[in-house]
Amino acid sequence: MEFVVIGSAPASEAVPSAPPAGEALAKKTAEVFARQVVRHLGPAPLGAEIKIERIADAGSTIYCAVCYYDETSEEAFEYAWRCSTEAPTRWDEVARAELIAAT
Repeated sequence: MEFVVIGSAPASEAVPSAPPAGEALAKKTAEVFARQVVRHLGPAPLGAEIKIERIADAGSTIYCAVCYYDETSEEAFEYAWRCSTEAPTRWDEVARAELIAAT
C-alpha cells in the first residue's frame, strides 16, 4: 500500500511533541486530528485507511495521521489525495472538546 502523510494537527495549530517517556498527549492529538479529517471528508472508501504513525528520535516523539491507500483503486487514491490537500487547517469544536478532555 502507498500512503500520504496528513499531519499531526491542523496546519494552523501547534503540533505537540514529547520526550520519549511522555508520548500520550502527542498521540492523542494525532488521533483527534485523524477523526476530524474523517468528519471533514467523510469515511474512507474501500482501499483507504487513516492510521496513526509514530516518529521518534533521541529527543522527541511525534505522531502523524497517515492515509494508506490501495494504488490500484482510483477512489482510494482520490480520498488519500483529498486528505493531504483538503485537511482542516483549524480545530473544530468537537476536536477542541476532545483535546480539553485529554489534558
